Amino acid sequence: MRQPEPIADYADTLARRLRFDIALARRVRTEVEDHLRESADELGGASPDNQLLAIAGFGDPDDLARQYAADCLLAQIQQVSIAVALAVIGVFLAMGSRVVWYSFTQWESNALLKRLVPIALPIDHYASLIAIGCAALGFGYLVTRRTPADFHAVYRRQLGVGLLLCGGAALALLAVVGVELVVTSCRIAAAMPSPAILVPALTVLAEIALVIAVIFRIAAAIRYAVIAGTLAK
Repeated sequence: MRQPEPIADYADTLARRLRFDIALARRVRTEVEDHLRESADELGGASPDNQLLAIAGFGDPDDLARQYAADCLLAQIQQVSIAVALAVIGVFLAMGSRVVWYSFTQWESNALLKRLVPIALPIDHYASLIAIGCAALGFGYLVTRRTPADFHAVYRRQLGVGLLLCGGAALALLAVVGVELVVTSCRIAAAMPSPAILVPALTVLAEIALVIAVIFRIAAAIRYAVIAGTLAK
């Protein structure tokens, strides 16, 4: 007959509650089990009764899981806001470097580009403003959040607002990069096979990579938040 192992059962229960983050679940399970076994040893040994006494002083596994979830979810979404802010900065640095390059190489606009600019420029301008505004608001909003004593629905909604702002910035940034891709492609097509096309081609590819990375990061955070949110009261 299996010897009762309250500490192992407690650690397993806690790990199941944290299944939305496998690495977190494993780490917390190990840390909690080690701590509880040390507490049981201090009480006189690893008997089931001593294990239960150690657990009694540690708290309900659901409450503990909610606290871990609240901490980790905030950290995840704050990291997303930083990634979005850095992506916005990176895209605008890439755009600026192209402008400098065009000036340095005295790159003339072609006829197609002259027809595109009146359409593309307003889209680029307003999408840029939205991207910067949403990224700044999202970053400012999320870095001022603090983990509550318990993981409740209001806190989950607050983090949702932060994610929404990050998503808005990413979508606006996608529009900016889309416009830049079209405009840059027109420039490159007219200048091929000149080696001067290398700088604009590489910078626009870097912008695309940044936006894709941010979108995947936001999607992962949304999935994380949805699963972790099931623990909220």
